[in-house]
Amino acid sequence: MSRFVPVEGHPHLVRDMQSHAILNTNSVALQRARERKLERQKKYQQEIDDRNRLDNLEKDISEIKGALNILIQNMHK
Repeated sequence: MSRFVPVEGHPHLVRDMQSHAILNTNSVALQRARERKLERQKKYQQEIDDRNRLDNLEKDISEIKGALNILIQNMHK
């Protein structure tokens, strides 16, 4: 008996009879899936980086506003 059995109706899928897992034998589709996963990871990391930059800008603006308020208060004394 062969270790891999074709999945009926799916020419690029086989079942591993030892682990019972279904495996994709289409190397082009697998490569595309890996590329899509990498792109999703890059996009997620970019969103995190953008959020951190925005948080830092908000903090900087808040500090600048505080410093300006102190300067204005000192000018009116």
